[in-house]
Amino acid sequence: MRTQCGRICGSLVLWSVIVFVGCAEEKSAESASTVSPDEPSENREEAIAAIESLGGLVYDKEGDFGVLLSQSKVKDQHLAHLEQLPGLTTLRLSHTSISDAGLKHLIGLDQLKSLELQTSKVTDQGMEQIGKLPQLEYLDVSHNKITDSGLEKLKGLTKLKHLNLAGTQVTNAGLSYLQKLENLETLYLFSTKVTDEGLKNLEGLKSLKTVNLISTSVTLEGVKQLKTALPDCNVIGGE
Repeated sequence: MRTQCGRICGSLVLWSVIVFVGCAEEKSAESASTVSPDEPSENREEAIAAIESLGGLVYDKEGDFGVLLSQSKVKDQHLAHLEQLPGLTTLRLSHTSISDAGLKHLIGLDQLKSLELQTSKVTDQGMEQIGKLPQLEYLDVSHNKITDSGLEKLKGLTKLKHLNLAGTQVTNAGLSYLQKLENLETLYLFSTKVTDEGLKNLEGLKSLKTVNLISTSVTLEGVKQLKTALPDCNVIGGE
């Protein structure tokens, strides 16, 4: 009798534990699903849930921790969630309404290596914040209202390997700020105001492998001179 009673009591306890755990998990899942991206996140889990609610994707694999929010409904204030993700290495924000105001939330992302902001609302002011990301290797700020003044803010990014400035307002003068980017391998300048004269600023960048000059005022003679200085570089464009 006692044995049977013990079994019953044990079963009740086990059932209670299962119900408790199940309810806790359900509550946790419900909490994550109801996270509002407009509310501050207090930890990594809440930040990820908020980002995903905006249509974003968060991944962490093989040493690459990334947030993909391109073509999403993300706004400047939503980037505050990134402050809970200090180890972020990749961030994609292309084709969004992100502006200079949102980039202030990148403070502290000192492991960021790849940043995409193509066709957003970034200007020279935002470039100042980007210039404070010491590990940056890949930067796409194409089709933004960026001038030579903004390009000056990047001269300290000595680890930069890929830079896309297509469709910006950069001129010959701006290219002088790239002279210290000794690790630069790829440079996109198509649809900018660059001419033959500006290419002289690139002749010392021996790591350059590709320079895209389509839809610029660079001539075939300018391309020839650049290739003479950088024989291993693939120079695309020239009229």
